[in-house]
Amino acid sequence: MRFANRDGGPSIYTVIKALSLPFIFTSCVWYIALQLTPTLPQLNNLVSWKGGSNNINSQWMVPATRYDAFKLGQIANSMITTSGSKDELLQEANDILHKEDFNLTIEDITEGRVEQSINDYCMRRARYTKIFKGAFSFVGILSKIAIVGILVTLWPTLKYLYTTLHLDILWEQIVRIASWVVHIIEPLIDVLGYTITLTVVDQSLYFESMNGARTQLCILAAGMALITITYQIMRRDETSLDITRHRHFITIMFIWGISYLAPLALISTSQLIGFFTIGCLFGSLGFVAFPMPYGWVAGFQDEASIDKCMWTSLVITSFSVCAKILLYPPRSIMDIFQTGLSVFGMMCFGLAGLIKSSRGSNDTWCTFGDVIKPSIFLYPFMWLIIGFIGTLTSLASLTNTSITFVCLWMTQFYWRLAGFTSVSTFVFSCVLFYVTLQLGAREDFVKSMFRV
Repeated sequence: MRFANRDGGPSIYTVIKALSLPFIFTSCVWYIALQLTPTLPQLNNLVSWKGGSNNINSQWMVPATRYDAFKLGQIANSMITTSGSKDELLQEANDILHKEDFNLTIEDITEGRVEQSINDYCMRRARYTKIFKGAFSFVGILSKIAIVGILVTLWPTLKYLYTTLHLDILWEQIVRIASWVVHIIEPLIDVLGYTITLTVVDQSLYFESMNGARTQLCILAAGMALITITYQIMRRDETSLDITRHRHFITIMFIWGISYLAPLALISTSQLIGFFTIGCLFGSLGFVAFPMPYGWVAGFQDEASIDKCMWTSLVITSFSVCAKILLYPPRSIMDIFQTGLSVFGMMCFGLAGLIKSSRGSNDTWCTFGDVIKPSIFLYPFMWLIIGFIGTLTSLASLTNTSITFVCLWMTQFYWRLAGFTSVSTFVFSCVLFYVTLQLGAREDFVKSMFRV
């Protein structure tokens, strides 16, 4: 079995063997995601962790004035004593809070959640006020002078104690013992890291899917797994063949990211994890994006990556539309990945279309009337079709992104129509604008086109 290629880099067998433990760990996460039943007993420290709800923020329950708080107290008392319908009282409580994105429930008022939120808010305000007053008191000034003196003289004092007490000998012994301990447990760090991550994922199942604690634990597990596999690769590169030199290493890592983040997204119902899952999918196909000081840079690794990302975008867009119409997979699953599907799906297809359109044009100096390939008009036509389908299926992201890329295409290629001059292009644009105004003003005519 070859462990290295002819160019000195590692073989694919070496890379797969090095990453066998992460993929075994991923299979365990998929098992947890499919079972959705905790295997280990719940840790005592997590029993009291309430987490946060994905839909409820305690800050929203705090009224703006003391009078509003008094009114909420009266409403709470009326709900407890009233046996009839409480819808009017509940609506009055919602009107007091003036929160459009949040609606109180009867349980929020009768079970004391509003009262607890107000008390917590008052305690925080009182604590901040106390700290603010103490910072400018005379005792506070003296304490800050003492803190500055401690910080300034701490290092010289430690240095003096180090030389006087001959702590260098003790430090050498501590370093020697620590290196010995690290040498003993270093082979087990990878297994220990993945084991702790699996434990965190398993413990998250003790919380409801809409509880913020499950989402927080799954995001923590994602970070821990990333740190573990990074340490594993770095430690291997120092002791054996560098697997990062393999030309498919990045693709394999993105595939691992997909296989790991997908079950985490299903467990936590987190759109953030679902977004990065779709991002890993397009990253494995050759899509590249990274931040710059004044924005983002996005593109593709090579020509093959453009074609792969384009076809994948079309498949994903078609799948999203079919799922919207057929209601399968369930809406709860599609909502997890919908943000990533909308962003990466249309963005990759749009960027690829712009790149291919620029290659199909021979107009290097941006002058009118140069010969161009008719194939460049395929992409704006497809974008308009996708935007039209988005309006029919209430997928606003498809429509908005499609129109955006149509406008970008028009700024570069719209006036390059074969044989057109600047005057004829201007006249055609004015006629098209007039037609769109008339269609917008005659809504009944547009609706009549789709009546069955």
